[in-house]
Amino acid sequence: MIKEILLTNLIILRIKKLLSFLMENFTLKVRPLALHPTINNTQDYDLSHFCVLPMSILEKIDNANLIDRNPYCFKLNTFEMVRDIYVSVLEFSAEEDTIYLPKILMDNNFVSIDDILLCEYIEPPKGSNIIFQPENEIFHTIENNKELLENHISQYYKILQLGDRIGFKYRDDQIFFKIH
Repeated sequence: MIKEILLTNLIILRIKKLLSFLMENFTLKVRPLALHPTINNTQDYDLSHFCVLPMSILEKIDNANLIDRNPYCFKLNTFEMVRDIYVSVLEFSAEEDTIYLPKILMDNNFVSIDDILLCEYIEPPKGSNIIFQPENEIFHTIENNKELLENHISQYYKILQLGDRIGFKYRDDQIFFKIH
């Protein structure tokens, strides 16, 4: 039993190492999602963890035979960042060498326009337990608040990590949560 677990873990490590060779890291210049020239409803994604990448990244995913592994997730970082940012892809329509990020990701991680981010393709592990702590009391007054939160997360957040701050709009309010 222990040998099987060790062998499985070794295989997983080798696959991850192989994936890193198939899909090399790349650097991209940051632009706010609100400035994307062809997405009309960018405000719908301002409180998401979606990004917009260049078509050349999709071609690299395809060349690495990873095209069937949707949603595509990436780890972003700079030398100044305290922690990595994890995103999934909304679409591949950015200009070459550019990544469009939502306002919440830029603000929460102190990322500015024209910062350069190192991007790495990842296949994150499945989570097992997550705690959402509302930052304001408005959430507790909403009827069917759990259903509303579940719908928003499944629509706008394909990848989350401990310490993230997420949010959504409800009527005239913005409701934010800390992930523990």
